[in-house]
Amino acid sequence: MACLLCAFIFVAHNAFFRQIWFDEALTIMEFTVRPKTVADIYRLYCIPNNHIVFNMLQRLWLDLLQCVLPVITDFVFRILPAMFSLAAVFVFYFIVRLKCGMHSAFLVAFCLVLSLPFEIYSVAVRGYMLSFLIALLSFLFCYKMNKTGGKAFGLLYFLSAFFLAGTIPSNIIVLATFAIYFFPIKNIRKALGWEFIVTVLAPPLAFLFFYLPIYSSFLKQLQLKEGWSSGFQSATVVYGAFIVSFLPLILFAAPGFICLLRKKKTRALAILRMTIFLIPLPPLFIFHPAPFPRVFFPLWAIWAFLLAIPLNVSFALLQRRLGKRSAISAVVALAAVAFIWFQAERHWRGELSDIFIRGAGLDDYFEPYYAKNDFVPFYAASTIKKLKIPAFISFDADPYSILFYAKIMGIADTDRLLLFDNPRRKIERADLGEQFLIIVRDQRDLKRAMERFSVEIKEPICTASHQKIFMAAPALRFKKDNNKENEKKKNNAYY
Repeated sequence: MACLLCAFIFVAHNAFFRQIWFDEALTIMEFTVRPKTVADIYRLYCIPNNHIVFNMLQRLWLDLLQCVLPVITDFVFRILPAMFSLAAVFVFYFIVRLKCGMHSAFLVAFCLVLSLPFEIYSVAVRGYMLSFLIALLSFLFCYKMNKTGGKAFGLLYFLSAFFLAGTIPSNIIVLATFAIYFFPIKNIRKALGWEFIVTVLAPPLAFLFFYLPIYSSFLKQLQLKEGWSSGFQSATVVYGAFIVSFLPLILFAAPGFICLLRKKKTRALAILRMTIFLIPLPPLFIFHPAPFPRVFFPLWAIWAFLLAIPLNVSFALLQRRLGKRSAISAVVALAAVAFIWFQAERHWRGELSDIFIRGAGLDDYFEPYYAKNDFVPFYAASTIKKLKIPAFISFDADPYSILFYAKIMGIADTDRLLLFDNPRRKIERADLGEQFLIIVRDQRDLKRAMERFSVEIKEPICTASHQKIFMAAPALRFKKDNNKENEKKKNNAYY
C-alpha cells in the first residue's frame, strides 16, 4: 500500500500544478461556478462538458473551501479529482486482491498508477476519475450481490450505476460489461435468477431515471456530432494505450491465459470474459463521428481487473515450478521492469503520440498539448492585463483557458479584452479596434487570422509557448506608420 501511495505521489505531483485547459476551464466556469445552486447544475445540460455528478460534488467542495481559504487558485480545483484518484487506486487494489491475491493486485495497480493516461486524468478537473472510482464500486456491489444474494448490495449496485451514468452518459458502456462478466455460463438456469436480472436491468433503468427529467437537453447533445472522423484510428489509440501501459504484465500473464484456455473448466468462461475487451468496437465503428478515445478510460477499471486473472494464474504456475519464494522475486522484478518501462514511456511520449495519433484528433492518452511545459495560458492572460488592449484568440489557441486565468486575475472587462468565436458571438473586425493582440497556435493559425481581419503583425510578443502572441494593427495603418518612420529616418540621416 505504501508503494502505491509513493507511486501515486510521484506521478501526480507534476500534473497537480498543470495549468487549466479548454475542457477544464469550460467545466469550471460554465457548470461549476456559474450555476446559482447545485440543483441548477443538473438542469444546465447544454453541452456534454457538463459531467453532472462530478460538477455537483466539485461545487459543494468549492463552497466548503471558500469558507476556509481566502483565495481560490487554479490548483485548488484539482484537489477533489486527486482525492478520487487516490481512492480509486486503493479500491482497485482491494477488489483485485479479493479475487486474485496480493501479488497480482499490487502489480496491476502499480502499472495503472504509472501509466501515462492515469497521469493525465488523475488530477483532471473532469469526471473521468470519479467515473473510474464509481465503476469499481459498482463492480464490487454487483460481485457481492451475485455471490451472496444480498438485496442490500443490489440496492447499492443500482445507486452506484445511477451516479456512474449521471457522471458521464457513456459510462453505460462500463456497466454493460457486468452482464458479460457475471453471466452464469456454468449454470445457465441462474440467468433467470433475480441477481443476474438486476445485473442486466439496473444500468439501463438507472440511466433512464437520471436523464429522463432532462431528456430534451440530452437528445440535443446527440445531434452535436463531436468525435473522431476515423473509428479505426480511435480504436488504435484506445487499445494501443492500454497495451503500452501494461505491456510488462501482459507478457507475464500470457502463460496464465494460455493455461486458462487449455483447461475445459475455464476455457468457455475465459473466452466469454475476453469479449469485454471488444466492447468499444461497436460504438467506435457504428457511430460517426467515432467517440473520443478518452470516453473509454473508465473502462480501464474492468480491463485492468481482467488482466489480473491470468496474471494470478501465471504466479501459480511459477510457484509450482520454482517454489513459493519465487513469486516474491517475480513481483520485485516485474515492479522494477514496470518502473523502467514507465520512465521509457515518459521519455518517448512524444513519439508515442506521433505513432498513434497521427493528427487524427486531440491526444487523450500520451502527450496532449495541455500536458506540455509550453502550455502557459496564465502568461497570455497576464499579457492582456498588462497591455490593456483587446486580444483575438483563435479556437485552436484554447481561448477558454486564457479566459479562466483572466477571471482568476480579476480582469473586469473580459467581454471587451478577450475576443474569440463562440456559439453566442462571432468576432467582427470592428470589435478589435486600431491596435490589438492576436493569440494563435501556429503559423497557419496566424495566417488565417491575418487574412480574416486584414491585419499585419507589428511585433511578436511571445512565440515560444503553445499560445503565440503577436501585436497587430490594420494593414493600411501599418503601412502608413512604416512610411512615417522611414521619413523620420531619412530626415535624421540628412541632418
